[in-house]
Amino acid sequence: MRWHMMLRDGEAFCLKNSCSYSRNSYKGKYVLELGKHKGAFMENAWFITNEDGDDLIVSFAIPIDDSGNVKSPTLLRTPKYEFALDEFERGVKVSYEDFRNDRDEFLKKLTIEGTMVTITTDYRNYTVNIKNVEPKEIQEAERILKKMNFDGQFELKIV
Repeated sequence: MRWHMMLRDGEAFCLKNSCSYSRNSYKGKYVLELGKHKGAFMENAWFITNEDGDDLIVSFAIPIDDSGNVKSPTLLRTPKYEFALDEFERGVKVSYEDFRNDRDEFLKKLTIEGTMVTITTDYRNYTVNIKNVEPKEIQEAERILKKMNFDGQFELKIV
């Protein structure tokens, strides 16, 4: 498999060969064009927000500028109310500001290997580097992810 290393806002990220990129007229920068392609990229997380209540949430805070603004790949499951949903609507929903669409993305696989988290959904892969995240936040995320997977709805691998 061929990967391309690119820079965006000073941060490195990777593109699988199923993605395309092009130089557009906007200041000569390369632009990622995902369209209908499945793709993988890497982001560096500052911290993880975890919630363990009616909603089970694991959300990775990715810096987008120097003023502290973040975007967040977010994993959400609400087991308390899933009984009222059709089978195909149950599971961990994945949302991310970079990929807004009108269809739900469900978590299929999540791997934590060292400082890398790979999130696989119905439509794409996300890779998040958690080297800057506090170990306590990572441990709490792992606990909540195991709780989210009470029915084996997705593959969870923690190495």
